[in-house]
Amino acid sequence: MLMHMPLANVFVLRIFCQAIASLFEIFANDIDCLVLNACYSETQANAIVQHIPYVIGMSKAIGDRAAIEFSIGFYDGLLAGQPIETAFKLGCNAIQLQGIPEHLTPVLKRRDP
Repeated sequence: MLMHMPLANVFVLRIFCQAIASLFEIFANDIDCLVLNACYSETQANAIVQHIPYVIGMSKAIGDRAAIEFSIGFYDGLLAGQPIETAFKLGCNAIQLQGIPEHLTPVLKRRDP
């Protein structure tokens, strides 16, 4: 995605990612997982995961229906006491169970220990 953007836009995106990562650094002790349920949010997820243990982003555009199904499966998993990794897989599977071909769009980022 970045290779096709004008240099000025790449610079703005880089500054935005740094700023949002700094924001979440302030809350690093209070947040275990952050979901960026928006199109093309993997770049932001990569920046934020420096401070937050788990960040979920989207590798490309995601349709509303797929985003909703992911959220339902993911949060149902968490509410059932599943670990974040399992809840993530449940969210992706919820998309797949609905026959929506976007189950690989969500990406789970894990901070290095």
